[in-house]
Amino acid sequence: MTPHTADSRTAQAPQFSPAPGAKSWTVRAVEAVMAELSPAAADDAAEGWHAVPWDRGVAIQRIMGTHYARPPRAGRARDEWDRLIRGDREHLAARGLEVILAGSSQTVVRVPVPTEPQTVARVRRVGRPEEFRRSVAFTGWPGIGGSLRFEAGHATARYEAADHEGRAVWVGNADMAGAVESLADHYGLPFPVRVVEESAAQVD
Repeated sequence: MTPHTADSRTAQAPQFSPAPGAKSWTVRAVEAVMAELSPAAADDAAEGWHAVPWDRGVAIQRIMGTHYARPPRAGRARDEWDRLIRGDREHLAARGLEVILAGSSQTVVRVPVPTEPQTVARVRRVGRPEEFRRSVAFTGWPGIGGSLRFEAGHATARYEAADHEGRAVWVGNADMAGAVESLADHYGLPFPVRVVEESAAQVD
C-alpha cells in the first residue's frame, strides 16, 4: 500500500510530505480541484481564490479586484462575480465534491472520504502498564509519529497526544482511534486512518 493513495477525486499531490502542522488533506484535495479551473490567489490582494478549513468541510473564498464580497450594485462586476462563483460550484460538483453551503462569496464543500484506508497507524504500548502510554508510527512515513497518554481524572477521561517533536496535539475527549486520527491530521495525512495494534495481526 502506498502511504497516501486516494481515489481520482481526492488524489494527493506527489510533492506532499507530512510535517507537524501540515495543511489538511481535504484542503489539498480542494486546491487540486480548483487549480484545474483557475490559479489560487498568490496573496490577499491578488485575483483568484483561497481554500481554508471550515468546520467539517472546506471553504473556497473568491477574490476579485482585491474584493472578498459580491459587488453590492448590479453591473458588470457583479455579473462577473456571479459567473465565477457559479463556475466554481459547477466544477466542484462535477468532480464529486458536495456543496454544503452556497454563500454569496464563499462555497463550502465536503470532500468524499475514500472507502479504503489511506493511512495506517501502528500503535504499541510503551512504559509501565499503569502509565497508559502508547507510541504511534505511520506506515510508509519513517521519522514521524508520536505518543498517546490516557489521562483519567475525577470528572474526565481522555487521551493526550504529542507529535514526534514532543509538541502537544489537540485531541479533546476522544477515544484512542480518535486521538490517532488527530495526530494523523496534525501531519496532514489522508483519511480514513486504520489503527493497528502491534499485538494484532500485521497488515502490509
